[in-house]
Amino acid sequence: MTVVSPEMSARMAEMLLAGDVEEHHARPYDAGDVDGCALVVAATEDPAVNATVAAAAAERRVPCNVAGAGARGDVVLPAAVSRGPLTLTVSTAGASPRLARLLRDRIGAQYDEAWGELVELIGELRADIERAPEETRDALVGRMLDGPAVAMLAGGADRERVRAALRRELER
Repeated sequence: MTVVSPEMSARMAEMLLAGDVEEHHARPYDAGDVDGCALVVAATEDPAVNATVAAAAAERRVPCNVAGAGARGDVVLPAAVSRGPLTLTVSTAGASPRLARLLRDRIGAQYDEAWGELVELIGELRADIERAPEETRDALVGRMLDGPAVAMLAGGADRERVRAALRRELER
């Protein structure tokens, strides 16, 4: 990802340090910045700049998301919360990005890091789950979700103990 912005927000600086942002051009947007892009996100606080970016992207047939104004772009990005390998997203199809963000925050509060660990552990058992009769697999995974595993993980239980609890569900 390349970012063009005269200033770097704290979040963007974190992304740069983490390697999620490959380049930062500390300058105002220029029409040529869209060239060669597979996707453009216009996310300034200036609606006129966002409109200029979106127009340049449309002219070059590059998909564009206009942050906070989904109807003005041709790509809508959902609000997302990630917990390890678990990613939960909410979209209002551009109708209300603020509502999507608030719902994402509520969902994020309900699904803590323990859920990501649960996904990892169930993923490790995937082959065993797939060996169960097809008509029982949803119920099996449902029992794993409803069982004690998440509470055990949230309480700091050893992963081996949690894995054992999940395996017991396989044997039921």
